[in-house]
Amino acid sequence: MRLWIFITLFGLFSSQNIEAQSITNFDVFINNDRIGYYQSTLLEENNALYINTESVFSFRMLFIPLFRFRHSSEEIWVDGCLESLKAITSYGLREFMVYGQREDDGFVLSVTRRGETSTEELESCMRTPSFWDPAFLYTNQVINPFNGRLEDSQFTPEISRENDLIESVFYFDDTPFSLTYNNDNEWLGLRAEVRNRIIEFKLPEIMNEESR
Repeated sequence: MRLWIFITLFGLFSSQNIEAQSITNFDVFINNDRIGYYQSTLLEENNALYINTESVFSFRMLFIPLFRFRHSSEEIWVDGCLESLKAITSYGLREFMVYGQREDDGFVLSVTRRGETSTEELESCMRTPSFWDPAFLYTNQVINPFNGRLEDSQFTPEISRENDLIESVFYFDDTPFSLTYNNDNEWLGLRAEVRNRIIEFKLPEIMNEESR
């Protein structure tokens, strides 16, 4: 199953130049069973955007562990483009290390798997799937931070609007991801069907409101 999605930031947390910081925590479900969490931290400083994400999933069936997935990534964005990317992903016996750096004439991407590293130079302005800001989803190709592959993408910003919630669709990795935002473009949830399984990202505070 394809599941999506370190330059240390400790010094940034104490910086006096930080303009904004937000932390988002999603519970992750497969077929309504909680399997883990996804956390993202966004910092704005000196016209740059720093994104730190962490995902941990563990899926069981009849108490038998089927897989464990762990992903962490750190990205720096400037003017809507990736300045740098560092990501580590492991699931099962597989591990990917993805590194990218924007240079004067392009974006250099390196992927290490099973001790072998491949490097390629891409166009200067590259992006990853930036669910945290729909303005950055308007692109025809993204870097998959899990494995370093280039994937075709397509974004439909609004397919429905109800109760101040906006439903959008982002096609990535041949899969449609249904995304929920509010009127302030804050990311509130994700839903996708992969191999007959429903994957959902849900905010705990929204689930608490729905249960009342």
